[in-house]
Amino acid sequence: MKTFIILAISTLFPFYTMGQTAKYIISLKGFEVGNQTVTQIVNNGITTVEVSSKATVKLGFTYTVSYHQLAHYDNQRLIESRVTIKKNDEIYSTSHTKWTGDHYRVMQDGKSFQIPGELHFATTRLYFQEPSTEHQRIYSEADCVIKLLEKSAAHTYWVSEPQTNRKSKYTYKNGILQEAIVDHALIDFVTKLHSYTP
Repeated sequence: MKTFIILAISTLFPFYTMGQTAKYIISLKGFEVGNQTVTQIVNNGITTVEVSSKATVKLGFTYTVSYHQLAHYDNQRLIESRVTIKKNDEIYSTSHTKWTGDHYRVMQDGKSFQIPGELHFATTRLYFQEPSTEHQRIYSEADCVIKLLEKSAAHTYWVSEPQTNRKSKYTYKNGILQEAIVDHALIDFVTKLHSYTP
């Protein structure tokens, strides 16, 4: 009887789990150079986002850049993020951001510093959540800086860096990122949605 009750409860009230996967094509000057896969899993209030990408770029010489990120949120608040960037299979940059109770401890390429307060919107949120008017700041987990977010048109947003004039453009449809034009120091990369699985 006890086993039956436990089974009935678990059937009627299962653990809440939801997954989404988006696959993107990365292009440079109109040519496809790589791909990106983003997966988000929500389980009992904890959101986990994994980002993996790989691109081969020819700018005078050829190099391959791979990017991996794993981020965790607790009811919208970033609690931890790890980023590893490799260039030609060798580690180029790493960053680790972790909530420690009243601030974030950040380790970036061997340097440590703190960010006070809570972060409720970070770059990993951009894939499956269109920003709202309450989101004016956004934390870049790879660069470990707070960037500015502003709406430029319907379902279109700019993310700008505080110390530069660079701006990246993000466009949405039905709450899912459709295209990102990322402004790098030398050239713009375009990341465009190829497929989406809810």
